[in-house]
Amino acid sequence: MEQAGTGNAMLRRLKAEQPWCIYCGGSNAGTTVDHMPPISVFDLRRRPKGLEFLACQPCNSGARADEAVAALISRTYPDVGDDARKEELKRLMRGAERHNPGLLRSMRPSYRQSKIAREFGGARLDALNLRVPRVQQALFRFAAKLCFALHFHATRQIIPHAGGAAVYFFSNLSAARGRLPAELIELCGDPRTLAQGKQAVGQQFTYASTCDTEGTISAHFATFRLAFSLVLFAANNVEKLEITKSDKFFRPGFLRDAHSP
Repeated sequence: MEQAGTGNAMLRRLKAEQPWCIYCGGSNAGTTVDHMPPISVFDLRRRPKGLEFLACQPCNSGARADEAVAALISRTYPDVGDDARKEELKRLMRGAERHNPGLLRSMRPSYRQSKIAREFGGARLDALNLRVPRVQQALFRFAAKLCFALHFHATRQIIPHAGGAAVYFFSNLSAARGRLPAELIELCGDPRTLAQGKQAVGQQFTYASTCDTEGTISAHFATFRLAFSLVLFAANNVEKLEITKSDKFFRPGFLRDAHSP
């Protein structure tokens, strides 16, 4: 979540393309620029241009706590590197804890989780306890926001109130165990990333998308470093997703209520 970070010119351009917030079903006017993924995900906040979207203020700020959790988890594998990035990780930890008091303590791994991580080459992500309900909720909400954004990016259509997004999270341990949906990944095609001039962030974030010819349904695969991956589905009608009641299913407007979905 970043507001008007690219200035008034970006906001005017997005409004000229279409005037509505992409996250709440076209019900509210877009008034801010939203970066998705947010700047906090990227090393030293160096985010190339691309994937900027029009959002109303409640939707822009509605995922702040979720994004803090996702940004922190995305840094846990591989090692963060130099001193500047280690200090940045500490700031992210403080920020995640500020938005979610008690979060870091709740994410301490059990003995079994630590043992499994070591057996798979010391993959550090699953040496964290991600089964904590509020951690899972934050990751699913983050994934849903990305799904709404990537659907609009791929189809130029806002998900209407009759539609929604279904999201799935895969840790690096899931990848090591071969549990990623290979057929879907192949269907989405070659991964892309953000790039500006000589700066590209393919080691930090990649995404790939596919959609039907009418733009009514889309699928996406996104990776965040070697830490985790997301599989995302969006449709303009929930019946096309064959899922209606799940903590992994999100309708337009969920960001306007901090306690949704």
